Amino acid sequence: MYCIDHISIVVSDIEKSTEFYEKVFDCKIIGKMEDERLKFVYLDVSGQTIELLQYIHEEYKRERGVIDHIAFKVDDIEYEIKKMNGLGIKQLLDSYKVVGKKKIMFYEGLDGERIELVENF
Repeated sequence: MYCIDHISIVVSDIEKSTEFYEKVFDCKIIGKMEDERLKFVYLDVSGQTIELLQYIHEEYKRERGVIDHIAFKVDDIEYEIKKMNGLGIKQLLDSYKVVGKKKIMFYEGLDGERIELVENF
């Protein structure tokens, strides 16, 4: 069984967007992170997660639209990788990455949308 792990939205000003979602939808900050490419803010809204992304440098910015990716929770990422690869779905990383307490892998959907698989451990 699959369920949504989070929806990721590209924003131009992460502080303003965080304030907007907190004020308008009563979201609560549950995490923040930054790397060389992105600033991340994780918001909880009634048990669901919205991930806000702000690209730090233009050369990293994706031009696919405001929704950056959709993430599905999975129980066994290795199994899901074999399944996706067996179906010929384009894998976007060489291998899964570990981010915090999650294993993640990205694939490309039929229209270029990114699909993330997430295993919590």
